[in-house]
Amino acid sequence: MAHITGILSSLLFFVTGIFCQNAPVFTTVQEGSMLVFQVREDLKVGDLAFRVTADDPDGDQLRFSIISSKFQMRDPFTGEVELAQKLDFETEPTINAVVSASDRNTRTTQDALIEVIDVNDEMPRFSEDYQARISERTVSGTAVIGDIRVTDSDQIGDTIEVYCLPAEPSIDNDPCDYFRIVEREASKSEWRGELVTKRGIDFEITPRFQVPVYVSDGKNSMIQNFEVAIDNEQDTAPLFIGFLTFTIEQTLAAGEVVATVAARDGDATPGEVPRAIRYEIESGSDRYNLFEIDSVTGTIRLRQDINSVNLPRNFVTINVVAREVLPGNQLGSTLGLTATQAQIIINIRDSSKLPPAFEPQIFNAYVVENCNGTQSIATINLVQRDQSTVSEYAISLETHADLFTVSPRTVSGSRPVTLNITDNCKLDYDQGLRNYKVIILATDTVSRLEGRGTVDVTLQDGNDNAPRFSQSNYPARIPEDFPGGQVFTTVSATDLDSGPNGEVCYKLDPPSKYFGIVYNTGQIYVKDCATPGFGDCLDYERQQDYKLNVVARDKCGEGLFSNATVSITVTNRNDNPPRVDQDYVTSILEGERDPNVQVTAIDPDGTTDIRYVLHYLG
Repeated sequence: MAHITGILSSLLFFVTGIFCQNAPVFTTVQEGSMLVFQVREDLKVGDLAFRVTADDPDGDQLRFSIISSKFQMRDPFTGEVELAQKLDFETEPTINAVVSASDRNTRTTQDALIEVIDVNDEMPRFSEDYQARISERTVSGTAVIGDIRVTDSDQIGDTIEVYCLPAEPSIDNDPCDYFRIVEREASKSEWRGELVTKRGIDFEITPRFQVPVYVSDGKNSMIQNFEVAIDNEQDTAPLFIGFLTFTIEQTLAAGEVVATVAARDGDATPGEVPRAIRYEIESGSDRYNLFEIDSVTGTIRLRQDINSVNLPRNFVTINVVAREVLPGNQLGSTLGLTATQAQIIINIRDSSKLPPAFEPQIFNAYVVENCNGTQSIATINLVQRDQSTVSEYAISLETHADLFTVSPRTVSGSRPVTLNITDNCKLDYDQGLRNYKVIILATDTVSRLEGRGTVDVTLQDGNDNAPRFSQSNYPARIPEDFPGGQVFTTVSATDLDSGPNGEVCYKLDPPSKYFGIVYNTGQIYVKDCATPGFGDCLDYERQQDYKLNVVARDKCGEGLFSNATVSITVTNRNDNPPRVDQDYVTSILEGERDPNVQVTAIDPDGTTDIRYVLHYLG
């Protein structure tokens, strides 16, 4: 009976142990019946997101689990949860999950709410691709695009900023010179404003603008081009093109062609069909009634023989009017808008005369670059080939008149003409042209007959550039026992000149007792010395800083020069023993233990870690 009672007691204890087991209790922050966690949206996949915590009243070890599309349990025993898929506050600000905590026999399951914390990771964006079309007559201050809208889905960050992004200074017709952004309202999530003109616009200069508009929320930014097309308006008169001065022979007869003039629609642009142009000779400008013009082609012909008219001068002028053909075949009548006029000069040449000539016709001159100011470089002979009368000639330059001059400017008959350099400093072999083809023009002041001569100027390199060091000061640090003969730094200078003029050599000025320099490389070294760090060599205890003046001279020491400094710091080595500052003599009475004597030593190397040992000498 007692045995049966013991068995029943054991069973009763076992059953009681099972049915009295307590379930785990979550200790994580709760909101109502849900557990609440917060996670930043920029958390990376695999990073720790949060930790689930719970207590077990029975003290059992707990095991955690989670059901979620975005998260997974990293460690079921610690409750650490990691991110499994990327988060996005803007599309999913909260995420629902189910978490469980289990001991050996019981499980507690509870819904969880995971709040995603917004971060500034979204780009502010324009609500559309903005375009506009305006007339070139649009005045300053006009709103071209009246409702520009920018939105930012983030709820944090700086207030949205929008402005026209200026181009580099070298860029012509910067759109930001013509347009500006005007802000109407702005917040962290939305911006509204307008694109407004700043100045007048000319279709003929810029028919279309791409306006770069910059937007930023303080962290994220972008640029979007606003396209503004410009409509052409009738605001430019026809433009004459080509030469308006012509020369004809005195023997030209009636009906023969004198010249052809041409004009184009001043408002026409590439790809656009221009308006047709019609021509006429302005009434009263042809005083001798010599000419007529084809209204369509612009060809001018003689009405009568030149020789039949007694002209007081060897040239005549007429005014030609060019008119645009308007809709309805009407001709433009407003000068400066739909019509324009130009003076045509017609020189009449005596065919019996010969033009002047230069001898030699091509002359070679060689010039060494320097800054000696004005310099004569060539003399060629102007020859009057027609000997019937003495002619007068105007002398000028057709090319490079900004660098050269000719003298004299007027001559009578045959005589020498000299070519001069106006300023030799403007001729630079190293950075400019090295060859110049200078054309000298002689024009008969009466017949307008012309003759040309060419001077081929070859520029030769001069020693006009001093060497330039890569830096003005070269710092260096070396220990006081640096080996002699070894290089510790290098200076470098370059020269823009070529050949021997650009060959750079170096020296120390004044020379140094302790340092030397390799003349053609600029390598600086310590001179050989018997006791480095001591005596008459480099010694930190004697001098710590040295300044060397390095001279770089081109033509390997015979030309122009420049200077640089080498600043050398000598560092210390522990190469000196400490020294007791004096001899110490004292006495001590028999029986005394403390002689009350303090010994002091100094170390020239500057160390303070000196240790003392007493030796009994007997």
